[in-house]
Amino acid sequence: TTDINEASAAERAQSVREQFGADIGLAVCGKCETEGEGTTKSRACIAISGKAGNRTISANYPGRPPLAMRRTINHALVYLMNYMQ
Repeated sequence: TTDINEASAAERAQSVREQFGADIGLAVCGKCETEGEGTTKSRACIAISGKAGNRTISANYPGRPPLAMRRTINHALVYLMNYMQ
């Protein structure tokens, strides 16, 4: 099982940054679960590691898995753009 929490996502973002020698590392950890009558519960943690420090955020994303993934990716990219400003 994947540990879905902000600390785990922050460690991954830091690892990505170090592994690639990048100025900024981005990591997304997420999980989708189907419950009962086709109801889907999705949760994701987004982390950014950079010279200005680490930032993390977590949120629940409604919708079926493909929609939840798109929402998570869009949120991660907006979060990254805001971090870079």
